Amino acid sequence: MKKIVLLISIVVCSLSTFASHFMGGEITWECIKDPTSPDYGRYIFEMKVYRDCSGITFSQISQTLTHHNYPALGQTTPILLD
Repeated sequence: MKKIVLLISIVVCSLSTFASHFMGGEITWECIKDPTSPDYGRYIFEMKVYRDCSGITFSQISQTLTHHNYPALGQTTPILLD
């Protein structure tokens, strides 16, 4: 049994593996407070993703943020982030 575990450990350790990671991110929002704006009372959402210089590449297409329990409990509203 010990020989099998040792053999599996050697095989697993000899495989080349590569991983890329993103460092984190943030989602912020700001309410439009100008009463003369047609978007008065709406929110502007911004998503930032941080990665190291040699990290994974992210798609440049839009992402969807899902807002839960809006407009009513149990419902979801998608927010498209360009």
